[in-house]
Amino acid sequence: MVFYSVFFLPVVAIVTFDRTEYIVQETSGSLTVCASVISPRVSCPVTIPFSLTLLISDNTALNGSDYVTYRVQTIEFARCRRSACAPRRISFVNDPYNVQVENVEFFTLSLLSDVPLVKPDPSTVVVTIRDDSERACIRLEKTTFTVTEGVNETVRICAEIYDPTPDRSSCPVVFDFEINLSVDGEDFPMAFGPCSHRACVSVPIDDDEQLELTKTYTYRLERTDELDRRIDINTTSGTLTVIDDPTDEAVLKLEQPAYSVHEESRSVTVCVEVCRPVIDTPIDFSFSVLLNTIDGTAVSTPRGDFRADFSALQRRPLYFSVRETRECYNIPITNDDTQEDTETFTVTVNRTSSLDPRIRLEDNVAVVSIIDADIATVEFESTAYSVRENAGQVLVCVAITSRHSYCPVGL
Repeated sequence: MVFYSVFFLPVVAIVTFDRTEYIVQETSGSLTVCASVISPRVSCPVTIPFSLTLLISDNTALNGSDYVTYRVQTIEFARCRRSACAPRRISFVNDPYNVQVENVEFFTLSLLSDVPLVKPDPSTVVVTIRDDSERACIRLEKTTFTVTEGVNETVRICAEIYDPTPDRSSCPVVFDFEINLSVDGEDFPMAFGPCSHRACVSVPIDDDEQLELTKTYTYRLERTDELDRRIDINTTSGTLTVIDDPTDEAVLKLEQPAYSVHEESRSVTVCVEVCRPVIDTPIDFSFSVLLNTIDGTAVSTPRGDFRADFSALQRRPLYFSVRETRECYNIPITNDDTQEDTETFTVTVNRTSSLDPRIRLEDNVAVVSIIDADIATVEFESTAYSVRENAGQVLVCVAITSRHSYCPVGL
């Protein structure tokens, strides 16, 4: 007779959560956690009653502020039961009176078994709490600023969370975030800390020597690529007015105090320059001055047989375009055949009625000397004279000749 020994291997029951992941909304209200026996797949997988311990552990979500429940609960399985639930529900905290935008938060659930033949797998799952319903709205705290260059080194521009208001929420957004402040094309990051209602940046005001008109710039709030979609930007733009430093000034002068020109040149070029401040673009706007001439020994109108020596200037505008530092004007000179001494006239630079008072005139008078190069020839009209001794006298004539001049010598 042959005897056989038969050994029965213990069967392990696999228990798992009823979901592989719990994703809920803050407004979901509550959650009941259940577990199920998934193996063996028979009508009575476990023939004895057993219990599992449910542990609830904080992570970014905190028990008491984001959810409320007992941290340790017991899930009781009756004999042959395939599923059972925790006795206490997990309640989620919605803050209708403390409105706040939150990050996605989570906590963990763990199953422990004291029965060797009952194994939780997986033993841990995550409960994710989404906050989709709340929003925060941002606007500029102030939409107009007026500052003075040289007086104000910076201007402080702020943005505020105006909805939810501070009385509705002491912590409107629980995480830090950034938006962008653009001022005339230059970007300044504006950082909000957790629970802050306000963020500011200091925009520098450049104090240069350049003479400028009052300028207006636009500043605006802009979204960054990373900004949470639940944060809205409403009042987005404002105006920054910058008044130029009242102590800035510019000085104009004639480039030379004296000019010499030969009559044959037919003109003399007189130039006006910005001599201070000594920078590339001293004046950042257009303006004009007036040129005038004053007769001296050289005259601008004919006198008897004498022609005018130059063309007069009477309040002749000389225009400077934006950032120009030098402008010139050609004064016509008369080229005649009359022999003359060196003659002079005066050029002055004068203000227009609209010239900015911060532009001063210095060394605004110059003397122009006209040098004559004409040659007159003096000769006897005849190379020989004959006269009788009893005539008493002889008439000798001297002729002055020049190049077709009606007045060969103007001396």
